[in-house]
This record gives sequence, structure tokens and C-alpha cells, in this order.
Amino acid sequence: MLLYETQSQPLISLLFILAGFACAFLFDVGNFILLFVKMKNIARFLIDFVVVLFASTTFFFALLFLHYGEIRFFLILSFVIGITIQRMIFMNFLAKFSRKVYLLVENKRKRAENGDKHDSPEGEANH
Repeated sequence: MLLYETQSQPLISLLFILAGFACAFLFDVGNFILLFVKMKNIARFLIDFVVVLFASTTFFFALLFLHYGEIRFFLILSFVIGITIQRMIFMNFLAKFSRKVYLLVENKRKRAENGDKHDSPEGEANH
């Protein structure tokens, strides 16, 4: 049994990296959702609570099922590496995407509030 655990450690480490990646991605999705919420303090608390709950549950069950509940330093390090990789790869991409979507939605909302019809050809003909 010990030989099996030793041989499967690289695969287990990779799975923990993927679990960390998924948890960090969920955190980014939560930040994206916050762009469209009015009560940011309450939403931030709820989203952070759900993300931390998901991350700790994911880590616990991955630890339990993949490594028989043994806590090893390389597992914690693999989880943190997964989070770091996701943040380094997607941080700029998601920030730019979120900003574009936010500006698009904000402009549409402002136009709807002002009743501005300058974008349509019919609106220009009426002025």
C-alpha cells in the first residue's frame, strides 16, 4: 500500500493544483458578480463566505478521498500553487473582460435612464 501512495503522489499533487485553480476561479466569478450588485458590502460577505466554504470543503474532501486524510506539506503547497497559477494567468484577462462588460452595462443603463436615442438612426432623424 505504501508503494501505491508514493507512486501516486505526482497525480495527487496535480489534482490538488487543479482544485486550487478551481477555487481561485470561483473567487474571480464572485468578484465579477459583484459588479452588478447594488449592496456590495452584504454581497461581498456572502460571496466570500461561499467561496471560502467551497475552497475548504474542496480541500477537505480532496484530502480525504485522494490521500486518505493525510495532511502533507506538498498537498497544501500544490493547492496554493493552483491558486497562484490561476491568479497569474487569468487576473489581467478577467479584469479587462469585467471592465468592458461593466462599462457596456453602465452605458446602456445611463442611456435608458436618460431616454437618449442618439444611437439609433430614427433618433437622429427626429432631432
